[in-house]
Amino acid sequence: MKNDLAQALSAGRRLAHLRVDALSAGYGAFMVLRDLRLDVKPGLTVILGPNGAGKTTLLNAIAGLLPRGGEVWLDDELLPAQNTTEAVRRGLALVPEGRQLFPQMTVTENLELGGWLIAPAERRKRLAQAWRDFPKLAERALQLAGTMSGGEQQMVAVARAMMSAPRLLMLDEPSLGLAPKMVAELLAIARRIADAGTTVLMVEQNVRKALAVADRGYVLERGRLVASGPAALLARSTVIRQAYLGAAARHPSSVPGTKEPPMSDSSMLINGLAVSAEKGATFERRNPLDGSVATRAPAASIADAVAAVDAASEAFKTWSQSGPGERRALLLKAAAALEAKTPLFVDAVSAETGATGLWAGFNVMLAAGMLQEAAALTTQIGGEVIPSDVPGSLAMGVRQPAGVVLGIAPWNAPVILGVRAIATPLACGNTVVLKGSEMCPRTHQLIAEAFHDAGFPPGVVNYVTNAPADAAAVVEAMVAHPAVRRINFTGSTRVGRLIALTCAKHLKPVVLELGGKAPLVVLDDADLDAAVNAAAFGAFANSGQICMSTERIVVDGKIADDFVAKLAAKAKRLPLGDPRDASKGPVVLGSVVDMSTVERCNALIDDALAKGATLVCGGKCDNTLMPATLLDRVVPSMRIYHEESFGPVKAIVRVDGIEAAIACANDNEYGLAAAVFGRDVARAWNVARRIESGICHVNGPTVHDEAQMPFGGVKASGMGRFGGKAGIAEFTELRWITVQTTPRQYPF
Repeated sequence: MKNDLAQALSAGRRLAHLRVDALSAGYGAFMVLRDLRLDVKPGLTVILGPNGAGKTTLLNAIAGLLPRGGEVWLDDELLPAQNTTEAVRRGLALVPEGRQLFPQMTVTENLELGGWLIAPAERRKRLAQAWRDFPKLAERALQLAGTMSGGEQQMVAVARAMMSAPRLLMLDEPSLGLAPKMVAELLAIARRIADAGTTVLMVEQNVRKALAVADRGYVLERGRLVASGPAALLARSTVIRQAYLGAAARHPSSVPGTKEPPMSDSSMLINGLAVSAEKGATFERRNPLDGSVATRAPAASIADAVAAVDAASEAFKTWSQSGPGERRALLLKAAAALEAKTPLFVDAVSAETGATGLWAGFNVMLAAGMLQEAAALTTQIGGEVIPSDVPGSLAMGVRQPAGVVLGIAPWNAPVILGVRAIATPLACGNTVVLKGSEMCPRTHQLIAEAFHDAGFPPGVVNYVTNAPADAAAVVEAMVAHPAVRRINFTGSTRVGRLIALTCAKHLKPVVLELGGKAPLVVLDDADLDAAVNAAAFGAFANSGQICMSTERIVVDGKIADDFVAKLAAKAKRLPLGDPRDASKGPVVLGSVVDMSTVERCNALIDDALAKGATLVCGGKCDNTLMPATLLDRVVPSMRIYHEESFGPVKAIVRVDGIEAAIACANDNEYGLAAAVFGRDVARAWNVARRIESGICHVNGPTVHDEAQMPFGGVKASGMGRFGGKAGIAEFTELRWITVQTTPRQYPF
């Protein structure tokens, strides 16, 4: 049959494409189907659903056997309603439930009826082809159809339909009442027919076997579509597993008979479907405090990653054409849905990263604000009219959606940075794939769920997770995909360099927000109390695990003693504890993300003390509950002077005057955030201008983010900008388009 397909394609035969738009149908006043939309492409599409879902009604309405509302298109031609003759003429064939053979006629006679309207010579030719396609029937050519088994009769019904050489074959419950072996054989026949160039639309209740042979599927319940997508994804989706394959609903629960705390199983979101990974592969994220399993998450394969991009690419065709009002409304709904999940975020962030409820709640609040700001951006995507030297030429710079955007978010500010990776791209009309962090897959899944709950169309927002060992291959596959037009990554400089290399290899633009070593400069005229408060917040919020965290406190020697004494007193008072233990009240310092952070920070402390630094407060630790730690009199020979601690261990560097302060602030490969404190604002402003960083705050903390601001770094802290109109520039294509309004003169 594959040879037949090749011949059909070489002969210019057009494969059938059926489109159903706003279809309604039923019996008398009783409507079974309501506003149904289907896109049946060449190949094999299966319609799934329980009894009474409306599957048979759908096929009968398409075939013209029932009155219908809406439109049915075969390729570019509208099929008239209730006109079976015209449906057959256009190339539709329906094999109804129950086969409807003539039992007192032979197999040959039944097949010949299928080609009764064609010339005898052509009928004989097609009959010969039927014997080749259905050799079992050839052996029973003279047998009465009524004496055959149910499976054999179904073969006769399919072969009879194929005698009309249909372009679209519709099968209604072909496996009904058949033995498993015969079911497999009949579905294999349907697959071969599709491979040979006839589009197949099949209604089936044998879900597992139908999805195994199909290309795509739709799920109907009570006359409405509840899911759709590639068959391989549907087979792994929650809606199919729970409703049709007998899987129990997912509930986070403890393991019976053990002290294991509750664990959450997470899923990916591809084409609007909550799905597991290929072959059910998973990985575990463990709680940093006690090592218990916090989340078991899907370990995406390369095929899963490609499927997510494919879904986003298909959705881009319509989402990119949506109006700003539609995008704005959905982004505002997503903001509300995100806020409604605050308790779930608090639990997930605490379990997966060890952070405090205060930090998790702050994340949700700021992330919701980012979505609201993105909603406001939908009408700010403007262009310009550019003067042209060509008479009558209207020249414009037009910004258009770029395509699929891949966002890669980290664990440390998981809600803020997960939302930031996709909010502005969506506002600009792009579709997105969010690759969640291996350290917080459940937290990032909650973001995807919020977009799904808000009603974003399938495929506009997709979410994948991968095992740590598979990260490089999964990212490479998505970056290499032709539909991916932008990538953004937030994370370490080491990984950012690898991402940049991959993007460069495939000539893909990338926005990178990487590591930092943010200096907070305290000038000799600074308000010490204000500087201390900002330094404590910037240094120890989320245990120092923020890209903007104050890493170097650069203090003028004239006021250093007083400043250090005040800061040490405040740092010692910061509450430290297990964020899950509510009995002791809220804590500022929870757990760091893992023991590698503890080991890194301990090594920095040892190195600094060995080279002459003074331990002001805190110190080394043997678990992930690390205290606020300050090291005074740090000098360039110490590792902590240059290296990012990304933990609650901070360096104080004493300097003599403004020039030394600026030199110290710039004596680093990083350049993300900075701060300057001084009462003479003009003087402090001039210091800020000379600091090499993408962000600098005068008399404010290094940790400061607002959705409308251009956020990003210089040097090894990255390139490109998130936020506001700067984000629009990153996630759109600027095109030059002209309209010639008068006749143009040419030199020849």
